[in-house]
Amino acid sequence: MQTKETAWAKAHPISVFRNCRNFLLILLMVLAGQVTGQDWAKTNIKQLQRVDLRYLGYPQVNEIPENSSAITSLLTAQDGKIYGGTSGEQAYLFVFNPEINKVRHLGKIAGQQGIHHALVEDKHGMIYFGTGKNMFEDIKLSKGGTGKETIDKTLWADIKAHFEDYPGGEIYRYDPRKSHANIKLANMDCQAETLGIPVKHNSIYALTIDPGGEIIYGLSYPDGHFFEYAIAQKRFKDYGPVDQRIVFHGPERHWRSLPRALICDQSGRVFTSGTNGRLQYFCPKSKTFHNTGLTIPGDYH
Repeated sequence: MQTKETAWAKAHPISVFRNCRNFLLILLMVLAGQVTGQDWAKTNIKQLQRVDLRYLGYPQVNEIPENSSAITSLLTAQDGKIYGGTSGEQAYLFVFNPEINKVRHLGKIAGQQGIHHALVEDKHGMIYFGTGKNMFEDIKLSKGGTGKETIDKTLWADIKAHFEDYPGGEIYRYDPRKSHANIKLANMDCQAETLGIPVKHNSIYALTIDPGGEIIYGLSYPDGHFFEYAIAQKRFKDYGPVDQRIVFHGPERHWRSLPRALICDQSGRVFTSGTNGRLQYFCPKSKTFHNTGLTIPGDYH
């Protein structure tokens, strides 16, 4: 039996659809209000800052060029500012101030392509960084023979040829108190003082500093030499290679497998890895390396 309501609905299908749609919209609005009011959706972050996904600065004025903007080194300084170094066609130094959420470059490093894991701060607040070739640039590779050993020898010869005409990475000192306000344009040189080349024909691969902020330790690439720089005496000392083997484990197939980081404990010992992935440390008193008996996890087969 057809009621009056059924007959009306058949005669006015569009009106019925609109009424149902309006009801669903009201229902969704009510449910949405309930969901956003749940306690578990609240953030536990106390100090919120906006992140701007945009270009910082003005092209050709104070912006680091795109082909030189790969961030390959970072350091949190004593005053809370974060310093960074880039790699590419040209190395740059920059600083980020979290208090005002602003980042600015501090000039290009003339004649240098990269700052790789090589930023430290001394006890006086001076910033030191090490330079080198751009680790991401293409290297001309020869066709090797068959067998792992033959391929490794060919890769090593190609890498040595790539660094043959390179004088060597340098240690620089930057004084934030004097130089921050002087850099205005992107093509300006960083006002940093060069302290010399620790290992000839090598990039500086990593840096750290002792707890007293007086002695800088570093690793070089591709020869993997461990060196120190005594700040007060203005003296470099090269202790030779940390790894006696030349292997290429990857993931960058044409990079020699060497430790890319150094860390110094409170007693002044400098930890890194060595031959066959052994965890070792340099003792500042005996001026020698000691094996901990531990091996870095990895696929050594």
